[in-house]
Amino acid sequence: MKPQDAPHYIPGTIVMAACMGCLVIVIIVWKFWLMYVNKKKAKAIAAMGISPEEAEKRGQELGAKDVTDLKNPYFVYVPAAASSFPRMIWSWTKLMGGTRYAM
Repeated sequence: MKPQDAPHYIPGTIVMAACMGCLVIVIIVWKFWLMYVNKKKAKAIAAMGISPEEAEKRGQELGAKDVTDLKNPYFVYVPAAASSFPRMIWSWTKLMGGTRYAM
């Protein structure tokens, strides 16, 4: 924000809105990418003839051995539910010493 743009700061507001718009696009693309990766891994697991319970067990075993998500063929990405966002915001404001806002 530049002082000469006061009081409405139109250029700065436009830049911030563009950045937020780009962020929304990145999040949407990321969500679809992770859904694609999950489907690809599910097909590979089904081709091996492993039950979902066995795949979860093997995934937990590899996770306990500190195998990363990229190297663990049984790892599944789980997107955050929309209902968890108010709780995350509340936790963040509480952590930062702020007040809880009505949602």
